[in-house]
Amino acid sequence: GSALGIAGYYPGVLIAGAGTTVDLAGQSMAVAGIMSSGNSFTIANSSGAAAAWNGNITNSATGTVTLQTTSGNLAINGAIIQSSGTTSLSIAGTGTTTLASSNSTFTGNITVAENSSLELADGGRIIFVIGASGTNNMIGGAGNVSFSGDFLFNLTGAGTTEGNSWTIVDVSSLNTTGYGGAFEVFGFDNIGSGKWEKNNFGTTYQFSQATGQLSVVPEPSALALAAAGGLLL
Repeated sequence: GSALGIAGYYPGVLIAGAGTTVDLAGQSMAVAGIMSSGNSFTIANSSGAAAAWNGNITNSATGTVTLQTTSGNLAINGAIIQSSGTTSLSIAGTGTTTLASSNSTFTGNITVAENSSLELADGGRIIFVIGASGTNNMIGGAGNVSFSGDFLFNLTGAGTTEGNSWTIVDVSSLNTTGYGGAFEVFGFDNIGSGKWEKNNFGTTYQFSQATGQLSVVPEPSALALAAAGGLLL
């Protein structure tokens, strides 16, 4: 592929300046990775043939990594790493962009443009940092999304009040084409009907695939007591 705006090269690693575009042009790129402190850069596939980026993508400043396709698909097989600041992803173009790494650490929003498609592959992972009710990174936009990998919720600073909720996948604007059989919420129990649940130090969190929402729900014992109370009335 061709690279525009490359600021340097260390053995196996591209050093990208702000505004850099690396066009794979239907090829598979096998380098250790690309590093940038320039806030934002693009990895693209301008070809109708499939392309793959096999190295890590490291951003050391708050900014956006754009993954741009035309009709050809783009596989990101390496980890997307934020070494400082917050890295967000923008999914653009008419092909399908696949995230395949379980080692990514970015915690910014993912925005999928209209007519673009994002696939989380089996073995891939996306991290969501959960704060006070409604405060979190999320997947939004107007494109197509499908998930066969893992969601990981960092609940360290999460709200604990019953009724707290967080939009993880904005189903009101995205076209969610499905959750694959390998999909799971890391550390949560699959309770059926597309719902995943975890008791975290006395607070029960539940993720619903149908609504794309994570929420604090009553503990099962509380529900059982409420049901029993209703029967006694």
